[in-house]
Amino acid sequence: MLKPNFSSFMTRCSMLSWNTVEKKKFASDNLRSLSLRIKSVKSIQKITKAMKMVAASKFKGDQRRLEKCSNFSTPLVDVFNRLNKLDIHKKNEELAIIAISSDKGLCGSVNSSVSRLCKKLLENEQVNNELVDNITPNKIYLYGIGEKIRSALSRLHKDKFQVIYNEYNKIPINFLTCSYIAERIMNNNHSNIIIIYNHFKSAISFDTQILSVFSQKQLNKINKKELTHFEFEPEMDYIFKDIYQFYFTSILYNSIIQNLASEQHNICIIIKIELVKNMYFLYINILGIL
Repeated sequence: MLKPNFSSFMTRCSMLSWNTVEKKKFASDNLRSLSLRIKSVKSIQKITKAMKMVAASKFKGDQRRLEKCSNFSTPLVDVFNRLNKLDIHKKNEELAIIAISSDKGLCGSVNSSVSRLCKKLLENEQVNNELVDNITPNKIYLYGIGEKIRSALSRLHKDKFQVIYNEYNKIPINFLTCSYIAERIMNNNHSNIIIIYNHFKSAISFDTQILSVFSQKQLNKINKKELTHFEFEPEMDYIFKDIYQFYFTSILYNSIIQNLASEQHNICIIIKIELVKNMYFLYINILGIL
């Protein structure tokens, strides 16, 4: 007759109880960790919603300024466009590039598209634009508005930068601040001037554009007969320089506001799509579905 082995039986029972305790402890730790991760995700979601609200508020403000600025600058630009343009893009003349970007990231291709165009121009590549493809400058001067254009181009083209204006919209930029930037550029009296910026088209798109601006040297060569249709007080020759300063500042201000509106709108889109999508996958991973 076989005798029961109580020692082995007790050993197996103790092992089963120990495994049960370990499993319960593991499950408890796992639930605690899961709870903390869910709380973390919820905190991230709150921050994301706050960022979206801030970006939407800034976008509405920039959109209002853009509407006022466009109504203000468009008539002045139309007046200057009446001037008979000569063959102003000649060889062996200097070129000033004003590149407008943002100070922060998280705005998609707003900054990369501007820096890409600048890089092509600095390296004498074709950009499929009639305004600049015929230019063969002997020297290029680069004016950066926004920190991102500096970080994108300073490694290879640091010597081209004349000045960099960063945090220009920390206090919402206005016409007076823009006039200071414009005056600094005008004092160098460049032969050719172009502005690279993002033009706000609609609530769903923007377009990176190259805008050719009259320089003071070009205006001195252009026939001003078209402006004789307008009455000026005092005489035209006396106030023409002041009108040009006003014209250049208006175009620069409008370009900056266009770029700001494109930036804030793109931030809204990215926060709404990319971050929300990433958080969705994070939730899926936390719940153990994947």
